[in-house]
Amino acid sequence: MKIFCIGLPRTGTTTICSAFEMLGFSAKHIYETLEISDYEKYDAYADTPIWVPEFFKKLYNKYPDAKFIYTYRDIEKWMASIINFKWFAMPNVFNNMATKLAYEAVFSYPFNKDNWIIDFHKHKDKVDSFFKDKPLLRIDITDAATGEEKWKKICEFLGVEIPKEEFPNKNTHKMTMILKQP
Repeated sequence: MKIFCIGLPRTGTTTICSAFEMLGFSAKHIYETLEISDYEKYDAYADTPIWVPEFFKKLYNKYPDAKFIYTYRDIEKWMASIINFKWFAMPNVFNNMATKLAYEAVFSYPFNKDNWIIDFHKHKDKVDSFFKDKPLLRIDITDAATGEEKWKKICEFLGVEIPKEEFPNKNTHKMTMILKQP
């Protein structure tokens, strides 16, 4: 089974990759290639460049039986997470051509809150439009739902058993603050 998480960065993509691995799938978070033929190595992929609409459409056409999951979060919390993480200010964020093209395809310059709001909604609209008549799991990994509720939603969609382990919670604000320490 192939699984593609098409949520934007900072919507729980690290957490969902960890959940995929706990379910026994090989998973890759941030796979810096735009070559469709390179997507045979892992079972599940999330984050860059999977969330680019033109790219996830190509993946859907290549893997029509794949499971697509759209992670999202409250837009104010998403923007706060972006500002806290500062991915837009990292000097190496565009070192890879696939990453550079992905960000340029979805995010408007200059990087600022006004553009983020527009870009966030444009992305959601493109997801909604493309998957209107196709199976898609929509899930807010960051919400207050219990881990059991998150496992249930994901596992039912994937057709796998719910694990006994707690649902993962990766890359939280506290963890991001630790990562920013010199």
